[in-house]
Amino acid sequence: AGPSSHQTVAKDPTVAPPFDPSRMRRLRFTNEQRLDEAGLIGRAMSASYVPKDGEKAERLVDGLRRLFAEHVGSDGRVGLVYGVWVYLCEL
Repeated sequence: AGPSSHQTVAKDPTVAPPFDPSRMRRLRFTNEQRLDEAGLIGRAMSASYVPKDGEKAERLVDGLRRLFAEHVGSDGRVGLVYGVWVYLCEL
C-alpha cells in the first residue's frame, strides 16, 4: 500500500545535518488490524508490561470489554490503527 500522506520537511526542526531538509520527504504509512473481542484482549495481554493476573489485570480486561462494546463495527470487530513515518533523503 502507498503512503497515507506525505510532505516536504524543509522546516522540520527534528532534521539536522548531515541531512538536507530541503531535499527530504516524509511519508506516513498506516495499517489497521481488525480484532474481535478475544483478539483485542489477547493483543493487549500479550504486551510484556501488562499485568497478567490480579485486580489490575481484571480491571484492564473489563475496560477492554467496555471499549469493544462501544466501538465494535458491523463486522463484529474493532480496529487498531498503526502508523509509521518514513524519512527519505540524500546525505
